[in-house]
Amino acid sequence: MRWIFLLMVMAATSQSALAADEQGMFMTGGGMGSVSCPELVDGMALVRQRGGIKSPQGVQVTNEFKQYVRGFRTGYNMAAPKVSDAFASLGDDVVAKSIVFIDNWCTKHPEATFDLGLLELVKTLKDNAKSN
Repeated sequence: MRWIFLLMVMAATSQSALAADEQGMFMTGGGMGSVSCPELVDGMALVRQRGGIKSPQGVQVTNEFKQYVRGFRTGYNMAAPKVSDAFASLGDDVVAKSIVFIDNWCTKHPEATFDLGLLELVKTLKDNAKSN
């Protein structure tokens, strides 16, 4: 009986979780998403020096970023209403093109992080997203 009362009190006093704060901002991740733009730009400069994004060294430096983009792409496409692929307009090699876009964006926004560059990419692609 005490447990039922406790559960009722907890249910009555709990609040709904919000997807965004008052300014429309939300938690964007961590992991590779929280890598600073200067770190990404430096890493990509190294990739270009060592043969590009598809070279063995390029793959080694960018692999975790690629995995982050793939996971984000899946999650975004699952969550966005009437969208089957927000990245479709990039054509072939979506992940590499995404990282190149973010690298260029980060060059202009050194105070930002990788995840914010990815969100900016999605903003530029949303009008050309493939619909369900």
